Amino acid sequence: MLLRSAYLRSGYELPPDPGQIRFFESAAQFIENMEALAAINDVRVGVAPHSLRAVPLRELKEIAAWTRERKLPLHIARGRAGCGESGLLTGIWVDSGGAVGEGRSAGP
Repeated sequence: MLLRSAYLRSGYELPPDPGQIRFFESAAQFIENMEALAAINDVRVGVAPHSLRAVPLRELKEIAAWTRERKLPLHIARGRAGCGESGLLTGIWVDSGGAVGEGRSAGP
């Protein structure tokens, strides 16, 4: 299984970091690239958003909804770092938003 990481920004209200910018894409680009990977018959894919620091809450909701519709795995780590504009830890948002369930995981 290939878990592709979503990485849309350096951090909440931070300018793009030159060392990270090559990883940035919009949520729409991320989903388009995931669709292309999912079309390869020999590859099972899932999504591993980096954090609320790197993926804004609105885009995280969009990506989570896309994975739910396609029944793709979604993995979120529950790290203490990585709060975004929501003020929530990623794992707390995932739990309260119902994103954890069959085919989803939340790690320590």
